[in-house]
Order: sequence, then C-alpha cells, then structure tokens
Amino acid sequence: FRRVLFRSYLLASLGLLIDARADDAIRHASDLITRDPLQPAFTCAYAFSLHRQRRTIEGLRTLAKIGEANLGKPLVAFYAAILLAADGQLPRAKSYLDLVPDNALLPEELKLATDLRAQLRAAKL
Repeated sequence: FRRVLFRSYLLASLGLLIDARADDAIRHASDLITRDPLQPAFTCAYAFSLHRQRRTIEGLRTLAKIGEANLGKPLVAFYAAILLAADGQLPRAKSYLDLVPDNALLPEELKLATDLRAQLRAAKL
C-alpha cells in the first residue's frame, strides 16, 4: 500500500513539475490528499496541483492545514514560497524560500526556485 502511495506521489509531483496541465498528475494528487490529508508531501502535491489549475488561494489554504511546524520543512516551505509568490505575497514567499537549501530540491524544483529568486531580486527583496 505504501509503495502505491509513493508511486502516486511521484507521478503527481513530477507530472505537475513537468506539465502544468497534466490531468493524470492532478488526479493522483487529489487521490493522495483524500488518503492522507495531513501528510506533508501529499499536501504539497495537492496544493501545487490546485495552483496549476489557477486555484492558488485554495492551494495556500491546503498548505495552511498541515500546521506551522510543517511549513518550516524544506519541501513544504518551497511549495509555500511558490504559491505565495504567485499570489503576490513576495516578502512572505522570500521568508519561506530562505528555508530551502538547493540540495533539498529536485532539478525541476530547483529551476522554479532559481526563477523565484530572480523575481525576488528584481523586486529588491
């Protein structure tokens, strides 16, 4: 069972990083959140899927449900930063992105982090 969930998580997270309109990835993310809504990695995948569907505010609400302690973890902080920046909350996005070491990110996530850092520099943050 755990192997199936892990496979679904990989399909959801990588699918969404590679293709914003990946219907299968969105379906996997939705399935994960129904199985374990408080699992941080699953929550990140689901929140990012909402963001990719132009439902960023819902994604931020989803991330908030897992608690402040989890928001400080690199994976969760990364996705919080991405969604906050998309919502125009650049100072908050920067505070979360600062918690994320580059070596904690997949190559596709690192590209998003690099782009966000450039956006933050341009905004003089």
